[in-house]
Amino acid sequence: MELAREVVEGALNARQRAKRKLRWPIPLVMVSTDDDDAKRACKRLAEVIRAQTNTKSVDVIRTDEAWEGVEESIIPNPKKIGPIYKKDAQILINALKNDVNATELKQTLSRDGVAKLDVGGREFEVTPEMLSFSYSLKEGVYSSEVSFGTVYVDITLTEELEAEGYVKEIIRRAQQMRKELELEIDDEVELTLTIADDRVKKLVETLSEHIISEVRAVNIEITPHNLTKTNKSKTSNAPKKSMVKEWDVESTNITISLSLTDNSIAL
Repeated sequence: MELAREVVEGALNARQRAKRKLRWPIPLVMVSTDDDDAKRACKRLAEVIRAQTNTKSVDVIRTDEAWEGVEESIIPNPKKIGPIYKKDAQILINALKNDVNATELKQTLSRDGVAKLDVGGREFEVTPEMLSFSYSLKEGVYSSEVSFGTVYVDITLTEELEAEGYVKEIIRRAQQMRKELELEIDDEVELTLTIADDRVKKLVETLSEHIISEVRAVNIEITPHNLTKTNKSKTSNAPKKSMVKEWDVESTNITISLSLTDNSIAL
C-alpha cells in the first residue's frame, strides 16, 4: 500500500505542476519503474490509484521501454567517437543524431553492452561511452520522481473529459447553493444553466442527465448566455425558495438558477 500511496503522491505533484485541479479527470497515469514490488503494487491497486488521482487509466512500463509521452534523443560524444573512427566519425555522429531509434539503441546497449550499426554499408560498433541520451516530455505530459522510478501524468483533454470536468464544477456549485438555501436532501429543484460559451454549453448538454441526478433536479434547462448579467447572487422574495448565482468556471461565465419545486414545498 505504501508504494501505491507514493504513486498517488507523485501523480498529484505532477498534476500540481500542470495546474490541473483534481476535480478534472485525466486520461492516464503512467509509472516507469524496474522495481518488481512497485509493478505488482500498481497492478494490484490500480483501481485505488485511479480513483485517488481521478484518472481513467493506470499503466506501468520498464524504464527502458518506449512510451509516446516521452521523447528520447541521442547525443553523440565526438571526443570518444573521433579517435576510433577518425574520418568516418562524422558519418556515425550524423546517423546517431538523425537515423537511429534512441529507445532501441538504449535497450541494445543495456542488454549487450555494444550495438552494431550499419550506416551506408559500413558497420560501426557503438559503446555506451560514445553517447548519452536526453529526454523531453510531449505537450500535456508532466512527471514527478519517486523512490522507485518516475510517475507521469497525461493531462490531455478529450471532449468527453472536458465535459466531465465542467459538469463536476457545476454540480459542486449547485450543491453549495442547495446548502445555502437550506434544502433537505430529498427536496427537488428546477435547474437552469446559462452558459456564455457555446462550445462549453454543448459539452455540458452531453451529461445533463448526470447533473439532474446529482443535483436532484426534476428537469434542467441549458440556455445560451443572455445580455443581462447578474453581478451578485440573489434569493427570491417569493415564498418559493430560489437562488441565482453567476460563477466563473475555468474562465467561462455560467449562471446557475435553482428553484424549489412546488411538490417539495407542499411536502
